[in-house]
Amino acid sequence: MEVFIYEYFPVANYKTSFEVQFTGDTKTLNTRLNQIIKDLDKMLEQAGFETRYMKGTAGNDTHAWNLVNVDGEWFHVDATWNDPVGNKDGQVNHKYFLLTDSQMAKTHTWAKEAYPTATSKKYVSLQLAK
Repeated sequence: MEVFIYEYFPVANYKTSFEVQFTGDTKTLNTRLNQIIKDLDKMLEQAGFETRYMKGTAGNDTHAWNLVNVDGEWFHVDATWNDPVGNKDGQVNHKYFLLTDSQMAKTHTWAKEAYPTATSKKYVSLQLAK
């Protein structure tokens, strides 16, 4: 089910300009990026998955992504970094789909104490690029 939602999710229909706006000490994510994360979060919740909206950094910029509970285990999902715009044949890859904390920490940072831990490697076979 989660793969179906993820691949159905229309990331390519969103604009690809994800500039971050800064206002004093408050970092505000671009509205379009925020909407992608919130829309995926809503779709997953409506399908019965428990989710968390993650805030942190990636690529030296303020960033957001989803944390989803699948079969009692937490996983990271970053739909914006799997954006098919510009990829061969417009295909979605799974490089940022159902990752553990240690996998996600290679490119993303967040306040780990503020979120559930993601340590299961149950779905590692789904993380291959397509």
